[in-house]
Amino acid sequence: MASRETLRVVNLAPPVDNLPAFEGLRPVQRVALARIKAANGGLIAAGVGHGKFLISVLAPTVLNSRRALLLVPNALIEQTHQEIKRWREVYPIIEGLRVEPYSILSSKGGRRLLLDYNPDLIVADEAHALRRRESTRTKRLIEFYRTKSGREARFVALSGTLTARALRDFDHLAELALRERSPLPRSYRAIRSWSACIDVTPVEPPTAVDYREIAPLRDWAGGLPAREAFRARFKSAEGVVSTETSAYEGSLIFKPVAYDLAPSQVAALDNLENLWRAPDGRDLENHLDLARVRRQILTGYYTRWNPQPDPRWLAARSRWLQAARQYLIANRQGLDSLGLIADAAERGGCSPIVRAAWTDWAPVRHLPPPPVEAVWLTTHVIEQAEALARELDPAILWSESPFILEQLTIPCYGAGIEPPTAPGAVALSRRAHGTGRNLQHFSRNITIGLPPSAAVFEQLIGRTHRPGQQADVVELHYLTAEKTPREIKSLRRDARYLEQTTGQKTKINCGLWLTS
Repeated sequence: MASRETLRVVNLAPPVDNLPAFEGLRPVQRVALARIKAANGGLIAAGVGHGKFLISVLAPTVLNSRRALLLVPNALIEQTHQEIKRWREVYPIIEGLRVEPYSILSSKGGRRLLLDYNPDLIVADEAHALRRRESTRTKRLIEFYRTKSGREARFVALSGTLTARALRDFDHLAELALRERSPLPRSYRAIRSWSACIDVTPVEPPTAVDYREIAPLRDWAGGLPAREAFRARFKSAEGVVSTETSAYEGSLIFKPVAYDLAPSQVAALDNLENLWRAPDGRDLENHLDLARVRRQILTGYYTRWNPQPDPRWLAARSRWLQAARQYLIANRQGLDSLGLIADAAERGGCSPIVRAAWTDWAPVRHLPPPPVEAVWLTTHVIEQAEALARELDPAILWSESPFILEQLTIPCYGAGIEPPTAPGAVALSRRAHGTGRNLQHFSRNITIGLPPSAAVFEQLIGRTHRPGQQADVVELHYLTAEKTPREIKSLRRDARYLEQTTGQKTKINCGLWLTS
């Protein structure tokens, strides 16, 4: 285990950069750029609405980058180019700043992109997109930083929701950005011990951890409890910026809107929770599938293939995906995507299990999967949500699925459609527009149920509860069939974890939750 000396963190308080070129920036933005410059990288855990965009496009300037790559979510590509053009007239944003979506890292040419472009700086805006270290995009990014040229490249990560419920959500990002100055330990053994004492969902069960591993952290922090000790360490680390105040102090209210379940929903939920069986007769295999189908039923529908796939195609697909994903986790041959594993299996590479699965899957892999359709048990829930949007006009009805948007009569904005610039009663796809968008011209939001993730919910709230909002109160109305939705407890718990580890103030726990 690391000694107390290796846990020492420099308490950095750099002077604000007073260059005239940066006049007009918010204090958080100026401090962030100063710390990025001093640390030659950065981990910016600034809450939603603190102006991370300008930090992300000015970081290459303060680091004198010549080949900077800015990664953003797919839905924000066009908006990012427009904002760069707009702000280049005000601030010295470097020419040639390359902007790419995170998804390009997962493509077959993703590894080649990094090696050929050979960036001297990568800026990851909305860096929670790299949270899963086992994903292809994250593995390729880490792999690049292990190459000779990558070891010389800098990294800056920015996110308003850096972690969901575990240190493993961002320990790899901290290491890429800050290297030996990372506030987290760099060994898996130490990380799992810290996780057992700090996280909502520990890496290892408590019985598998030597708690002496956490002692140097608590000693460093003067005996504080583990989470408080980590927060102190994180916030004092060189190159880290964490915001303790909200970017917008206007009121935020969460209001439940009750609805009754239809008999068809009650029957479907009974089968789901007692038999783990979906409405189309499928037996579910894990809690994630169970939660997904439950949310669909509560909304009034479920999804199925139509027509049903050939059982042999389905079995071959299932065996291939299971074998390939297991190999993806364990392999050390640079095969970091399903496509590359398929190419290797075709040439006779990989393990015998993967080759056998590929032999069954290859002859049928080009057959198109059957279309997925929504089967509606009842439409009264979305009809009530749409009526509420009209009543509260202007208001945003947030949709979790394109199948919901298809049923609505108010204007709908899904993937690939820019959100409205004028207020009205509208429906927006949460996946397409629930991150990175400025929708301050709305102050009323509607959801059907509550998102299962605090990080997702925090991002969604931040679209309207942000600087520039003119309303005195931002409202979020959530339709619920339960007197006290089970998600509230987990959302507030996970938001509290974010506050207690990174020090960020969350909207979930600052807002007022009404009971009726």
